[in-house]
Amino acid sequence: MSDIDDQEEPILPVTPGDFVETTDLTYPRIGRVVHSCWVEEDGRRVCKMDVSMFNLEGVNTKRDSPSMGGTKAYEPWITYTEQWTRIKKPDFPVGLKWVPLDDGSGQSIGQYVTGAKRLGDRTVARRRAKIEPSLPLAPKPPSSDFDPELEVRSRRMAAQQLRDINRATPAAALVAKAEQLEDEAGKIAREHGLER
Repeated sequence: MSDIDDQEEPILPVTPGDFVETTDLTYPRIGRVVHSCWVEEDGRRVCKMDVSMFNLEGVNTKRDSPSMGGTKAYEPWITYTEQWTRIKKPDFPVGLKWVPLDDGSGQSIGQYVTGAKRLGDRTVARRRAKIEPSLPLAPKPPSSDFDPELEVRSRRMAAQQLRDINRATPAAALVAKAEQLEDEAGKIAREHGLER
């Protein structure tokens, strides 16, 4: 057992959906995190991320490195280090701009600027959207031609016909039968997820 197994797992610095870019401003690599996790490398905990890459025009370039039979949808297993930073969604297309040097010389250098605000590493776990459980649908019998939609429609149509007949020749039994058919139709519809 290693030392890091005894430690509480820290919050991941980037999570799926986060945009990231390299700190190399001459020609930054921009991507969106598909998956991230902690792994142990040389006795220390390291964040690995799968990143869907974008070119400077904002077009998803999928994978740049050879897939070797693996996924072609994103760059896998990139180590999140100080060469990467979490950013807000970039303003595409990313253009080349003249940026003054910090040395006070007054000279400028051409850099690609995303215009995206740097966010730094996450310090709070991202909240997951609460998903309301859906009502399970009653399965259709496997060896039956039972069609719940057809049953609902036919019962409601029969109930309407009984009401029409009742208008011509009133009878309490016709109204009761029409109500029974409508109740059955509603029950079938709810059981099979056609109505709530």
